[in-house]
Amino acid sequence: MAAETGGGTSCESASSATVPSSGRRRGFRIAAAALPLAGVALLELGLRAAGWTRPVDPPLYRFSGPVGGEWLDGEASPMRRDPHLFWRLKPGWTDGGAPVNARGYRTPEVAIPKPAGVRRVACIGDSVTFGLPLEMHEAWPARLERLMRGRGEARAECVNFGVPGYASLQGLRVAEIDAPAYAPDVVVAAFGHFNDFVPAVGRTDAEQRPPAFWRTLRIVELAATVAGRTDARAAPDERRILRELDTRDFTGKRRTPPADFESNLRAIVAAARAAGAAPVLLACPLPAETVRRNPAALEYADITRRVASELGVPLADGWRAFAASARSDDALFRDFCHPSPFGQDLLAAAVLEAIPR
Repeated sequence: MAAETGGGTSCESASSATVPSSGRRRGFRIAAAALPLAGVALLELGLRAAGWTRPVDPPLYRFSGPVGGEWLDGEASPMRRDPHLFWRLKPGWTDGGAPVNARGYRTPEVAIPKPAGVRRVACIGDSVTFGLPLEMHEAWPARLERLMRGRGEARAECVNFGVPGYASLQGLRVAEIDAPAYAPDVVVAAFGHFNDFVPAVGRTDAEQRPPAFWRTLRIVELAATVAGRTDARAAPDERRILRELDTRDFTGKRRTPPADFESNLRAIVAAARAAGAAPVLLACPLPAETVRRNPAALEYADITRRVASELGVPLADGWRAFAASARSDDALFRDFCHPSPFGQDLLAAAVLEAIPR
Protein backbone atom coordinates (compact mmCIF):
# COMPACT_ATOMS: atom_id res chain seq x y z
CA MET A 1 0.00 0.00 0.00
CA ALA A 2 2.78 2.31 0.90
CA ALA A 3 4.47 1.60 -2.44
CA GLU A 4 1.28 2.17 -4.38
CA THR A 5 0.62 5.34 -2.53
CA GLY A 6 4.12 6.50 -3.10
CA GLY A 7 3.88 5.58 -6.79
CA GLY A 8 0.61 7.41 -7.10
CA THR A 9 2.08 10.44 -5.45
CA SER A 10 5.01 10.41 -7.85
CA CYS A 11 2.72 10.25 -10.89
CA GLU A 12 0.54 13.08 -9.62
CA SER A 13 3.62 15.20 -8.95
CA ALA A 14 4.96 14.56 -12.42
CA SER A 15 1.61 15.35 -14.02
CA SER A 16 1.18 18.53 -12.04
CA ALA A 17 4.70 19.61 -12.96
CA THR A 18 3.84 19.56 -16.66
CA VAL A 19 0.92 21.99 -16.27
CA PRO A 20 2.98 25.11 -15.67
CA SER A 21 5.25 24.13 -18.52
CA SER A 22 2.28 23.73 -20.90
CA GLY A 23 0.79 27.03 -19.68
CA ARG A 24 4.06 28.81 -20.30
CA ARG A 25 4.18 27.48 -23.84
CA ARG A 26 0.64 28.77 -24.52
CA GLY A 27 1.63 32.12 -23.04
CA PHE A 28 4.69 32.28 -25.28
CA ARG A 29 2.57 31.50 -28.34
CA ILE A 30 0.03 34.22 -27.45
CA ALA A 31 2.82 36.71 -26.83
CA ALA A 32 4.51 35.77 -30.09
CA ALA A 33 1.24 36.36 -31.96
CA ALA A 34 0.51 39.61 -30.11
CA LEU A 35 3.91 41.21 -30.71
CA PRO A 36 3.40 41.81 -34.45
CA LEU A 37 -0.09 43.22 -33.77
CA ALA A 38 1.32 45.53 -31.13
CA GLY A 39 4.02 46.61 -33.56
CA VAL A 40 1.43 47.37 -36.24
CA ALA A 41 -0.68 49.34 -33.75
CA LEU A 42 2.34 51.35 -32.63
CA LEU A 43 3.27 52.06 -36.26
CA GLU A 44 -0.31 53.21 -36.99
CA LEU A 45 -0.29 55.51 -33.96
CA GLY A 46 3.15 56.86 -34.90
CA LEU A 47 2.11 57.65 -38.47
CA ARG A 48 -1.02 59.43 -37.26
CA ALA A 49 0.89 61.39 -34.61
CA ALA A 50 3.36 62.52 -37.27
CA GLY A 51 0.51 63.61 -39.55
CA TRP A 52 1.70 61.28 -42.30
CA THR A 53 -0.79 60.39 -45.01
CA ARG A 54 -0.64 59.22 -48.62
CA PRO A 55 -4.18 58.65 -49.97
CA VAL A 56 -4.83 55.29 -51.56
CA ASP A 57 -5.82 55.52 -55.24
CA PRO A 58 -8.63 56.14 -56.14
CA PRO A 59 -9.43 59.01 -53.76
CA LEU A 60 -11.91 58.50 -50.93
CA TYR A 61 -14.19 61.26 -52.16
CA ARG A 62 -14.37 62.82 -55.59
CA PHE A 63 -15.70 66.34 -56.07
CA SER A 64 -15.41 69.27 -58.40
CA GLY A 65 -13.91 72.13 -56.47
CA PRO A 66 -11.07 72.80 -54.06
CA VAL A 67 -11.51 69.59 -52.08
CA GLY A 68 -9.45 66.98 -53.87
CA GLY A 69 -5.91 65.69 -53.86
CA GLU A 70 -3.45 67.35 -51.51
CA TRP A 71 -5.92 70.08 -50.54
CA LEU A 72 -8.05 67.53 -48.71
CA ASP A 73 -5.62 64.75 -47.84
CA GLY A 74 -2.20 66.37 -47.79
CA GLU A 75 -0.11 66.85 -44.66
CA ALA A 76 -0.41 70.65 -44.90
CA SER A 77 -4.11 70.55 -45.78
CA PRO A 78 -6.49 72.79 -43.79
CA MET A 79 -9.03 69.96 -43.96
CA ARG A 80 -9.52 66.59 -42.37
CA ARG A 81 -11.84 63.83 -43.51
CA ASP A 82 -15.21 63.46 -41.81
CA PRO A 83 -17.65 60.53 -42.18
CA HIS A 84 -20.75 62.76 -42.18
CA LEU A 85 -19.56 66.04 -43.71
CA PHE A 86 -16.94 64.49 -46.07
CA TRP A 87 -14.44 67.05 -44.77
CA ARG A 88 -14.20 69.75 -42.12
CA LEU A 89 -11.62 72.33 -41.11
CA LYS A 90 -8.77 71.27 -38.83
CA PRO A 91 -8.96 72.88 -35.39
CA GLY A 92 -6.17 75.41 -34.96
CA TRP A 93 -5.55 75.86 -38.68
CA THR A 94 -5.06 79.47 -39.71
CA ASP A 95 -4.64 81.26 -43.02
CA GLY A 96 -2.89 84.13 -41.28
CA GLY A 97 -5.99 85.40 -39.49
CA ALA A 98 -7.89 83.97 -36.54
CA PRO A 99 -7.43 80.20 -36.09
CA VAL A 100 -10.17 77.64 -36.65
CA ASN A 101 -11.87 76.88 -33.34
CA ALA A 102 -11.88 73.57 -31.47
CA ARG A 103 -15.06 72.40 -33.23
CA GLY A 104 -13.60 72.97 -36.69
CA TYR A 105 -15.13 76.29 -37.75
CA ARG A 106 -13.62 79.68 -38.61
CA THR A 107 -15.38 81.51 -35.84
CA PRO A 108 -14.56 82.61 -32.29
CA GLU A 109 -15.23 80.22 -29.45
CA VAL A 110 -18.62 80.81 -27.82
CA ALA A 111 -20.07 79.44 -24.61
CA ILE A 112 -21.93 76.11 -24.74
CA PRO A 113 -24.53 75.95 -23.32
CA LYS A 114 -25.64 79.37 -24.51
CA PRO A 115 -25.78 81.95 -21.70
CA ALA A 116 -29.12 83.54 -20.86
CA GLY A 117 -29.81 86.73 -22.77
CA VAL A 118 -27.60 85.89 -25.77
CA ARG A 119 -29.23 85.93 -29.22
CA ARG A 120 -27.28 83.54 -31.40
CA VAL A 121 -27.35 83.21 -35.19
CA ALA A 122 -25.95 80.09 -36.90
CA CYS A 123 -24.60 81.06 -40.34
CA ILE A 124 -24.31 77.90 -42.47
CA GLY A 125 -22.74 78.04 -45.91
CA ASP A 126 -19.72 77.57 -48.15
CA SER A 127 -16.62 79.65 -48.92
CA VAL A 128 -18.70 82.83 -49.27
CA THR A 129 -19.93 82.43 -45.68
CA PHE A 130 -16.43 81.35 -44.62
CA GLY A 131 -15.23 84.63 -46.12
CA LEU A 132 -12.75 83.42 -48.72
CA PRO A 133 -10.40 85.13 -49.60
CA LEU A 134 -10.92 87.70 -46.83
CA GLU A 135 -10.15 87.80 -43.12
CA MET A 136 -12.66 86.29 -40.71
CA HIS A 137 -13.90 89.69 -39.53
CA GLU A 138 -14.69 90.66 -43.14
CA ALA A 139 -17.07 87.74 -43.80
CA TRP A 140 -20.79 88.49 -43.73
CA PRO A 141 -21.46 86.62 -40.43
CA ALA A 142 -19.02 88.87 -38.54
CA ARG A 143 -20.43 91.94 -40.27
CA LEU A 144 -23.96 90.79 -39.40
CA GLU A 145 -23.00 90.52 -35.74
CA ARG A 146 -21.75 94.10 -35.77
CA LEU A 147 -24.93 95.29 -37.46
CA MET A 148 -27.14 93.47 -34.94
CA ARG A 149 -25.25 95.01 -32.05
CA GLY A 150 -25.44 98.39 -33.73
CA ARG A 151 -29.23 98.19 -33.78
CA GLY A 152 -29.37 97.51 -30.06
CA GLU A 153 -28.82 93.75 -29.73
CA ALA A 154 -25.72 94.07 -27.56
CA ARG A 155 -25.46 90.33 -26.88
CA ALA A 156 -25.88 89.11 -30.45
CA GLU A 157 -23.51 86.34 -31.55
CA CYS A 158 -23.14 85.13 -35.14
CA VAL A 159 -21.42 81.75 -35.42
CA ASN A 160 -19.74 81.14 -38.79
CA PHE A 161 -20.37 77.54 -39.93
CA GLY A 162 -19.13 78.26 -43.47
CA VAL A 163 -16.63 75.79 -44.95
CA PRO A 164 -15.06 76.05 -48.43
CA GLY A 165 -16.52 73.58 -50.89
CA TYR A 166 -19.67 72.81 -48.90
CA ALA A 167 -22.93 72.26 -50.75
CA SER A 168 -26.46 72.00 -49.41
CA LEU A 169 -26.27 68.36 -48.25
CA GLN A 170 -23.34 69.23 -46.00
CA GLY A 171 -25.26 72.30 -44.84
CA LEU A 172 -28.15 70.07 -43.87
CA ARG A 173 -25.87 67.83 -41.84
CA VAL A 174 -24.35 70.86 -40.09
CA ALA A 175 -27.90 72.02 -39.27
CA GLU A 176 -28.76 68.58 -37.90
CA ILE A 177 -25.51 67.58 -36.18
CA ASP A 178 -23.39 70.58 -35.19
CA ALA A 179 -25.57 73.69 -35.00
CA PRO A 180 -28.09 72.46 -32.36
CA ALA A 181 -25.35 72.30 -29.70
CA TYR A 182 -25.07 76.09 -30.00
CA ALA A 183 -28.81 76.58 -29.33
CA PRO A 184 -29.23 79.10 -32.16
CA ASP A 185 -32.18 81.48 -32.20
CA VAL A 186 -31.80 81.93 -35.96
CA VAL A 187 -30.33 79.65 -38.64
CA VAL A 188 -29.26 81.31 -41.90
CA ALA A 189 -28.51 78.90 -44.77
CA ALA A 190 -26.64 80.14 -47.85
CA PHE A 191 -26.36 77.55 -50.61
CA GLY A 192 -26.99 77.06 -54.31
CA HIS A 193 -24.91 79.84 -55.76
CA PHE A 194 -22.02 77.63 -56.96
CA ASN A 195 -20.98 74.33 -55.36
CA ASP A 196 -24.40 72.70 -55.69
CA PHE A 197 -24.65 73.10 -59.47
CA VAL A 198 -21.07 72.21 -60.47
CA PRO A 199 -20.65 68.87 -62.29
CA ALA A 200 -20.36 65.81 -60.11
CA VAL A 201 -17.25 63.67 -60.48
CA GLY A 202 -18.91 60.29 -60.90
CA ARG A 203 -21.26 60.60 -57.91
CA THR A 204 -23.64 63.24 -56.62
CA ASP A 205 -23.21 64.35 -53.02
CA ALA A 206 -26.11 62.13 -51.96
CA GLU A 207 -24.39 59.15 -53.60
CA GLN A 208 -21.10 59.63 -51.74
CA ARG A 209 -20.45 56.98 -49.13
CA PRO A 210 -18.06 56.93 -46.15
CA PRO A 211 -14.90 54.98 -47.00
CA ALA A 212 -14.37 51.49 -45.68
CA PHE A 213 -12.49 51.57 -42.38
CA TRP A 214 -9.43 49.89 -43.82
CA ARG A 215 -9.05 52.71 -46.36
CA THR A 216 -8.44 55.16 -43.51
CA LEU A 217 -5.59 53.21 -41.88
CA ARG A 218 -2.17 54.81 -42.28
CA ILE A 219 -0.50 51.41 -42.44
CA VAL A 220 -2.64 50.60 -45.48
CA GLU A 221 -1.57 53.89 -47.04
CA LEU A 222 2.05 53.06 -46.22
CA ALA A 223 1.74 49.63 -47.86
CA ALA A 224 0.07 51.24 -50.87
CA THR A 225 2.93 53.73 -51.11
CA VAL A 226 5.48 50.92 -51.13
CA ALA A 227 3.42 49.14 -53.80
CA GLY A 228 3.03 52.33 -55.85
CA ARG A 229 -0.76 52.40 -55.44
CA THR A 230 -1.21 55.84 -53.90
CA ASP A 231 -2.81 58.72 -55.75
CA ALA A 232 0.38 60.18 -57.16
CA ARG A 233 -1.27 62.15 -59.93
CA ALA A 234 -0.49 65.85 -60.02
CA ALA A 235 -3.20 67.85 -58.30
CA PRO A 236 -5.16 69.88 -60.86
CA ASP A 237 -5.40 73.63 -60.59
CA GLU A 238 -8.91 73.52 -59.12
CA ARG A 239 -9.28 77.30 -58.83
CA ARG A 240 -8.47 77.70 -62.52
CA ILE A 241 -10.94 74.93 -63.39
CA LEU A 242 -13.71 76.59 -61.39
CA ARG A 243 -12.84 80.06 -62.62
CA GLU A 244 -13.24 78.84 -66.20
CA LEU A 245 -16.19 76.52 -65.51
CA ASP A 246 -18.71 76.51 -68.35
CA THR A 247 -21.82 74.35 -67.91
CA ARG A 248 -24.09 75.87 -70.57
CA ASP A 249 -24.26 72.60 -72.47
CA PHE A 250 -23.80 70.30 -69.49
CA THR A 251 -26.41 67.52 -69.22
CA GLY A 252 -24.78 65.15 -66.73
CA LYS A 253 -24.96 64.84 -62.97
CA ARG A 254 -24.45 67.89 -60.78
CA ARG A 255 -23.12 67.69 -57.24
CA THR A 256 -26.66 68.47 -56.09
CA PRO A 257 -29.34 67.96 -58.74
CA PRO A 258 -32.14 70.57 -58.57
CA ALA A 259 -34.61 68.17 -56.92
CA ASP A 260 -32.03 67.24 -54.27
CA PHE A 261 -31.21 70.90 -53.72
CA GLU A 262 -34.85 71.74 -53.06
CA SER A 263 -35.18 68.75 -50.73
CA ASN A 264 -32.06 69.81 -48.81
CA LEU A 265 -33.32 73.36 -48.34
CA ARG A 266 -36.66 72.12 -47.05
CA ALA A 267 -34.88 69.76 -44.65
CA ILE A 268 -32.61 72.57 -43.40
CA VAL A 269 -35.70 74.66 -42.64
CA ALA A 270 -37.27 71.72 -40.80
CA ALA A 271 -34.05 71.07 -38.83
CA ALA A 272 -33.85 74.73 -37.78
CA ARG A 273 -37.44 74.75 -36.61
CA ALA A 274 -36.98 71.47 -34.76
CA ALA A 275 -34.08 73.09 -32.88
CA GLY A 276 -36.31 76.00 -31.92
CA ALA A 277 -34.64 78.44 -34.33
CA ALA A 278 -36.10 80.76 -36.94
CA PRO A 279 -34.83 79.77 -40.41
CA VAL A 280 -33.65 82.30 -43.01
CA LEU A 281 -32.51 81.49 -46.56
CA LEU A 282 -29.78 83.56 -48.21
CA ALA A 283 -29.42 83.59 -51.99
CA CYS A 284 -25.83 84.60 -52.83
CA PRO A 285 -25.22 86.15 -56.27
CA LEU A 286 -22.51 85.63 -58.88
CA PRO A 287 -20.75 87.91 -61.37
CA ALA A 288 -22.48 88.32 -64.74
CA GLU A 289 -19.69 86.50 -66.59
CA THR A 290 -19.92 83.46 -64.30
CA VAL A 291 -23.72 83.39 -64.73
CA ARG A 292 -23.35 83.67 -68.51
CA ARG A 293 -21.23 80.51 -68.52
CA ASN A 294 -23.33 78.80 -65.83
CA PRO A 295 -27.00 79.76 -66.25
CA ALA A 296 -27.97 76.96 -63.83
CA ALA A 297 -27.09 79.43 -61.07
CA LEU A 298 -30.32 81.31 -61.85
CA GLU A 299 -32.35 78.09 -61.58
CA TYR A 300 -30.92 77.34 -58.13
CA ALA A 301 -31.59 80.92 -56.99
CA ASP A 302 -35.20 80.56 -58.14
CA ILE A 303 -35.51 77.30 -56.18
CA THR A 304 -34.30 79.14 -53.07
CA ARG A 305 -36.88 81.89 -53.58
CA ARG A 306 -39.68 79.38 -54.16
CA VAL A 307 -38.84 77.27 -51.11
CA ALA A 308 -38.71 80.39 -48.95
CA SER A 309 -42.09 81.54 -50.26
CA GLU A 310 -43.80 78.15 -49.92
CA LEU A 311 -42.48 77.52 -46.40
CA GLY A 312 -43.01 81.06 -45.15
CA VAL A 313 -39.29 81.58 -44.53
CA PRO A 314 -37.65 85.03 -44.69
CA LEU A 315 -35.44 85.40 -47.76
CA ALA A 316 -32.28 87.48 -47.92
CA ASP A 317 -31.96 87.99 -51.66
CA GLY A 318 -28.34 88.89 -52.35
CA TRP A 319 -29.00 89.00 -56.10
CA ARG A 320 -31.41 91.90 -55.68
CA ALA A 321 -29.20 93.64 -53.14
CA PHE A 322 -26.21 93.52 -55.49
CA ALA A 323 -28.30 94.74 -58.43
CA ALA A 324 -29.75 97.58 -56.37
CA SER A 325 -26.25 98.76 -55.39
CA ALA A 326 -25.59 99.74 -59.03
CA ARG A 327 -21.94 98.77 -58.53
CA SER A 328 -19.84 96.94 -61.12
CA ASP A 329 -18.87 93.31 -60.66
CA ASP A 330 -15.28 94.46 -60.15
CA ALA A 331 -16.45 96.33 -57.05
CA LEU A 332 -18.77 93.57 -55.83
CA PHE A 333 -16.55 90.50 -56.29
CA ARG A 334 -12.97 89.46 -55.68
CA ASP A 335 -13.02 86.68 -58.26
CA PHE A 336 -15.41 84.41 -60.16
CA CYS A 337 -17.74 83.87 -57.17
CA HIS A 338 -16.47 85.39 -53.91
CA PRO A 339 -17.77 88.82 -52.85
CA SER A 340 -15.51 91.75 -52.06
CA PRO A 341 -15.66 93.40 -48.62
CA PHE A 342 -18.34 95.71 -50.03
CA GLY A 343 -20.25 92.68 -51.36
CA GLN A 344 -20.01 90.99 -47.95
CA ASP A 345 -21.47 94.17 -46.43
CA LEU A 346 -24.44 93.91 -48.78
CA LEU A 347 -25.04 90.28 -47.84
CA ALA A 348 -24.91 91.11 -44.12
CA ALA A 349 -27.38 93.96 -44.60
CA ALA A 350 -29.75 91.72 -46.57
CA VAL A 351 -29.65 89.08 -43.82
CA LEU A 352 -30.17 91.71 -41.13
CA GLU A 353 -33.32 92.87 -42.91
CA ALA A 354 -34.60 89.29 -43.15
CA ILE A 355 -33.92 88.29 -39.54
CA PRO A 356 -36.99 88.78 -37.33
CA ARG A 357 -36.37 91.13 -34.41
